[in-house]
Amino acid sequence: MASEDLAQGNALPLSGFRVLEISRTVAAAYAGRLLAAMGASVVMLEPPGGSPLRNAPPLRCAECVY
Repeated sequence: MASEDLAQGNALPLSGFRVLEISRTVAAAYAGRLLAAMGASVVMLEPPGGSPLRNAPPLRCAECVY
């Protein structure tokens, strides 16, 4: 966060908080993104091969990959 933001009172609500995301679900990834948008520093811990969600195909015609 920039120091001018603090001086002007524009600090995000979760600035200064750190979040460790250790889940494998879509909901957790989305929650981590929302927390980051509110100013938290989010660290996602993934297995050695990476998150299984990285290889999931996009949703099509109401089919869910989860």
